[in-house]
Amino acid sequence: MTPSSTTWPRRWGDVPGGGLRRGDLYFFSKNDGLQNQSVIWVQKGLDGTPEVLLDPNTFSADGTTTLSTFSVSRDGRYAVYGQSVGGSDWSEYRILEVGTKQALSDVVGWVKVSGAARARPAGSSSRPT
Repeated sequence: MTPSSTTWPRRWGDVPGGGLRRGDLYFFSKNDGLQNQSVIWVQKGLDGTPEVLLDPNTFSADGTTTLSTFSVSRDGRYAVYGQSVGGSDWSEYRILEVGTKQALSDVVGWVKVSGAARARPAGSSSRPT
């Protein structure tokens, strides 16, 4: 399903499972019915072309590494995602640069029962993104 002005929800939820708007970017998940996990998509504007942002089905050859969390910064430039290996409730969090679809080198390991948030830079008076 591609969002449109008539079918896209008016209230935004968390991805996966719903949709999320950050600036002019729309993030949503979709599963073709044959995939083990839903794929995270991004598109610019309601009439933009959807592009795969993150496909958790490619995390491991045997399919045992899953997407445990996904959160997008307020400006839509970055996303954090968690990977859980072999059904473990421990995750590793990575930061994804949305524009390039590339993961940064930073990894936060041994995360359990936690969401993700971005703190504001030191000396900044703005709210966290």
